[in-house]
Amino acid sequence: MNKNHKQILSILFLTFLIICIFFSVNVKAQDYNLELKKNDEYVWEIKELNEDKFEFTFNTEPNFAVGDQIKMVVRDVTDIEGVSWSIVVEFWDYGTDWTASGELEDLSVSKLPQAYNDNLFIPTPVDSYLETALANLPSEYYFVSTLAIGRQAKSDIDINYRVEKSFDIHGILFSETYFDEVGSIIVKLEGTFFLVPLGFSFIGFMMIAIISIIVIFFKKNKISIG
Repeated sequence: MNKNHKQILSILFLTFLIICIFFSVNVKAQDYNLELKKNDEYVWEIKELNEDKFEFTFNTEPNFAVGDQIKMVVRDVTDIEGVSWSIVVEFWDYGTDWTASGELEDLSVSKLPQAYNDNLFIPTPVDSYLETALANLPSEYYFVSTLAIGRQAKSDIDINYRVEKSFDIHGILFSETYFDEVGSIIVKLEGTFFLVPLGFSFIGFMMIAIISIIVIFFKKNKISIG
């Protein structure tokens, strides 16, 4: 076996190893896990707002404007065995002073996808959790993507709207968007933290990258595979 063949086999072995690791991680991840830690900090910002549509839908003026932010810091996470996670957060609403103490709030996240309840945080793997949740939730919930879920709703004045929530791969709410009946955005809230667009589609991107590296390697070393 010449040097070039050894190099090719090494690359193919590395590709196989990466794929095995990826699927191994995802199999183990089916035991749902909440990836929140004490002192984790999240900030969400109003990215879009139609004040007229907001007032028409909810019969009130919004208490925020584009660019306004809310902040949340995780103060404690308690694993309630077999049931849920109890989360204590410190919360700063729109227009509040972040140098002062925020309001303490207690949140609960069920370990059962069937008990999904429009939370800010959900367990990982997100795609599996949401898929199982959608199979058991009422009909007003609908599929958006592997990392997002939607819900049809009515306001207190009986106006139809829908809300879609997307999460990052760590189960943190990344965006929350409200739409009117014709699909126009009423308001959109988006996280200011970095979103890594991974899921099962990651394997496709990974394979494209690996194939590209192999092709470049062949061209650089002028190796024929025929």
